[in-house]
Amino acid sequence: MKKVIDDASDLRPFILSSDWQKCLCEYYVLPQGSFLKRQIRKLLMYICGSRDKY
Repeated sequence: MKKVIDDASDLRPFILSSDWQKCLCEYYVLPQGSFLKRQIRKLLMYICGSRDKY
C-alpha cells in the first residue's frame, strides 16, 4: 500500500467509519491469502491505532 500525501490545506482528514472497521475484521477472519491479510492488518492498524484495539 502506497501512502500519498497532498499538500492542499483545505482537505479534511481521512476518517473511516466503524462499518469499514467491522467489514475489515470480517474479511480478516475468512480464509485469505497472506498478502491480503497483511493489507487488512495495515488498514486496521491505521484505523484503530494499535493491535489491541482490533
